[in-house]
Amino acid sequence: MVSSSGDFLGYEIYISPAEPKVEEAFVRPAYPLSLGTAGMLAWTEQEEVVECSELPQGKLKVVGAVPSSLKVDFEPGVQLSVEDIVPREFKEGRRPGVTRNYFFSVSASPYTVQLGSP
Repeated sequence: MVSSSGDFLGYEIYISPAEPKVEEAFVRPAYPLSLGTAGMLAWTEQEEVVECSELPQGKLKVVGAVPSSLKVDFEPGVQLSVEDIVPREFKEGRRPGVTRNYFFSVSASPYTVQLGSP
């Protein structure tokens, strides 16, 4: 999440893999962007395509959502929640495709996950 200023809440959104049609939808949307309900209309201010690489195996501190299939080190004072049945993709007609479950920190505190085999 990006720092908010004034009455606005800012997010960084990552889409993988980048496809020209998806990029175009954010740069020049055919319909207003929304973060859920009609009252949560959104806009973009900075779009860029970045090259990414796989993270090395080992422990990693994260803030945000991670797949529930990862091993999480439960730490004192960090409250995690599980968001279940989140669509990873939408098919034609906005029908949900593959779904996954995710952990996220309720208090926005960093927590540790294990990537790959320990």
